[in-house]
Amino acid sequence: MVVRQSAGGGPAGLVVHRLGGTAERGRVPLERATGLPGVIERLASTVGLVAGGSLVALLGP
Repeated sequence: MVVRQSAGGGPAGLVVHRLGGTAERGRVPLERATGLPGVIERLASTVGLVAGGSLVALLGP
């Protein structure tokens, strides 16, 4: 159930859920470990918008 809820929260949801143990083993603060999935999610959103807009511009509406 937790995995399903995390996966539904966005592209980085599942990664954030699994980072708890990894951050603890690597002795990295959880806030820092969860920053990378956030960056990946924002970058994916930006790239998706640019790719979609480019396709519409090339192929027409």
